[in-house]
Amino acid sequence: MDKLLKSILALFSIYLLTNAILFMLDINGYGFLALNDDYSDDYIKRVLVPTLMLTLLYFLLRYFAGKTPTTALWPVYVTLLAWLICNMFALLWVTEKLPLLIGVCFNVFMITIIRSAHNKRKNEIF
Repeated sequence: MDKLLKSILALFSIYLLTNAILFMLDINGYGFLALNDDYSDDYIKRVLVPTLMLTLLYFLLRYFAGKTPTTALWPVYVTLLAWLICNMFALLWVTEKLPLLIGVCFNVFMITIIRSAHNKRKNEIF
């Protein structure tokens, strides 16, 4: 399970780093190259930006409640969960549903792996 977790997190990290650099250079991110600019801009505004905002809101609320994450995987889990929620809303307006459904399935798979690894590490702490 640890090898699977590390490989998934490594691939996801490479994907995020590549997209971050491409977005900073005002180039459509990897995975959006085949889509038109309007669709990519709409996805960024309606899914990626709200994902960031929901994640930050969650951690601000935890800060005000005086709680801290129990493992280093918890922020990754919360971010993926916020991304899943935003992608589920995207199913309402996206016309090309197959790529989004594949992404949602991969997202659920990553959430499951990360949550189980978080639970395992949390039990080791306590």
